[in-house]
Amino acid sequence: MKKFKVLAFLNITLLFISASFAQDNLNEKLYTVSGKVINDIGNELQGLIVVAGNSKKTQFTDTNGNFTISVYEDDYLIITGLDLNKTQFIIQEGALPSETLVMKEWSLTDPEQKINIAFGQLDFERVTGSVERITGDELSEYPTIFIQEALAGRLSGFTSSYSNNSPVRENFGTTIRGEGVGEFWVDGIQSSLVLTTPEVEDIIVAKDYGASFLYGGFSSPGAMIINSKKGLAGDKSIKVRVRSGARLPNFLPKTLDAQNYATIYNKALANDGLSPQYSADDIAGYTSDTDKLNYPNHDFQNELLNTFAGYTNLTADFSGGIGSGPLFFPSWILYY
Repeated sequence: MKKFKVLAFLNITLLFISASFAQDNLNEKLYTVSGKVINDIGNELQGLIVVAGNSKKTQFTDTNGNFTISVYEDDYLIITGLDLNKTQFIIQEGALPSETLVMKEWSLTDPEQKINIAFGQLDFERVTGSVERITGDELSEYPTIFIQEALAGRLSGFTSSYSNNSPVRENFGTTIRGEGVGEFWVDGIQSSLVLTTPEVEDIIVAKDYGASFLYGGFSSPGAMIINSKKGLAGDKSIKVRVRSGARLPNFLPKTLDAQNYATIYNKALANDGLSPQYSADDIAGYTSDTDKLNYPNHDFQNELLNTFAGYTNLTADFSGGIGSGPLFFPSWILYY
């Protein structure tokens, strides 16, 4: 089975990149700043992306959380990482506010953590219902572009399964605590449109009416709140990820060959006091496998199904702003 899906905004992307570089002020003096990034309990953070919003420079933190980057006199840094809140640090007169920058990890146990829910943001301690969150970066780790498939087994009380797995017509059934998901909300708007994983900032699953009541009675079984990624003005970055691998089936059904099927079927009829369907000559014909027209004995599962499926997943995110307007363009290719 081969599946090829492409979603790309090539012309817009080229204009976006051209405009991004056109905004660079080549005559402005660059300053070199260094810092260390830690989390809120003091652990050094490795592999974070550090982007200077105005100078367009990009660096990564090393194994000790340190980085060095070139910036303009009045600039700002955008630092991002998995399971961390994207944070902006202002640079004034070519210097950071502190040599040690603290990034806050996303945690539902933090009472001051902001949650994108109910047409805005609420502190976790003000949420009276049961909610759970997962980020788009976490979902992108799974080799699929379908949100429902990537969510399977990730959240407690949430179940996602195929209702139609035909190629190009994939469809999923989702339930929260055994009940169908009441409503899907994309950026605060009720919608049946489901984004792809590269387009998702985070997903909040409201599991009961206490968390979803502001969306109305139809959301009483629970609601899935999807927040899309958005660019930050001045933060221009291109992220490309290529991943290849193999997907294996959880199980394949065990089937009988024709002669054993005929034998067992005759026994079942005999148990019901009925005459056999297949004669001894029929069973002998299936066994000899010499007359394939009258006595077919094909192993279609072995002939038509593979024991694994190879895949290649390519995603490219173009994020940033032209002037004061933030932009975000995702592109993806998934090939089986």
